[in-house]
Amino acid sequence: MVKIKDTEVVMTQYVFPEYANPLGNLYGGRMMYWITMAGTLAASKVARGFVVLASMDSIYFLNPVKVGHTIILTGRVEYIGRSSMEVSVDVDLEDHVKGVKMPATRAYMAFVAVDPDGKPRPVPTSLEPANDEYNIYENAIKRREARMSRILKRKEEALNIESIGDLTWKLKSVRAVMPEDALQGNLMFVGKLFMYIDEVAGILATRFAKGIVVTGSLDNMEFYSPIRIGDVLTLEAGITCVWKSSMEIKVKVLTESLIHGYIKHVGTAYTVFIHLDETGRPALLPSYQPATDIEKRLCEEASKRRERRIKDLEMIREQLKVFQY
Repeated sequence: MVKIKDTEVVMTQYVFPEYANPLGNLYGGRMMYWITMAGTLAASKVARGFVVLASMDSIYFLNPVKVGHTIILTGRVEYIGRSSMEVSVDVDLEDHVKGVKMPATRAYMAFVAVDPDGKPRPVPTSLEPANDEYNIYENAIKRREARMSRILKRKEEALNIESIGDLTWKLKSVRAVMPEDALQGNLMFVGKLFMYIDEVAGILATRFAKGIVVTGSLDNMEFYSPIRIGDVLTLEAGITCVWKSSMEIKVKVLTESLIHGYIKHVGTAYTVFIHLDETGRPALLPSYQPATDIEKRLCEEASKRRERRIKDLEMIREQLKVFQY
């Protein structure tokens, strides 16, 4: 039996130029890779073995992370079920030149303990929160309950391999899953997948903006099917809506087993990119007008998600006492 504080792991990363865009901003995909790694370390510590990411709650990038900054990621397990764990990762950035430290983002994830074949197994310990940890524990239970309602149709979603539709602005990427993409056994590390999602969405966003873009947020993402070494990944990205200086891009991920002959839906991401000028400030995007029924429907749905994101972002900034850097 463990306390929440006993599960903590801390990762520290330096932001090298290879991790950043031409303005020196850290790529969102690289940040999500680090977040997933920190969460995996915390979950593996508690599970005493292999774990896989089952779900990621929405992520908002609160302050720009630049080359030369130090990133500190603190992961911890806040709830333990039979084989699943609720994990949080707090991310802080340190600017040593200006002598400041501030929150960069916070992430919530669900991990599942698995055996070497990828099948769920019991977590070999339980969690008993300390007196000052009960609020954290209860909030984790609430997140788990909300998460369960989102994955009721997981088996059906795994079979949903239809295209995202005939969109004006669209891009498809196909790549093989290689041994270096695995974290353990023959299962792909989802942190790598986040990098691929951010990459294909970023290319499409840059193509539309004809300028530099940065990742603003990633919506809740559930994972319906595992990805194994030797599979072929297809990432289909499309612009769903464009606003003043931001746009939403939908990325649907499919995995194909060439050996067994099946194709499955891994998950679908909704990510927001922001167009920046040469000084790093938000810049106007080219005009976009939905032309077809599917584009009009997708833009209406995206606008509703945007309203929710604005409210969520205000709440998160208040919770973390974030000021604009």
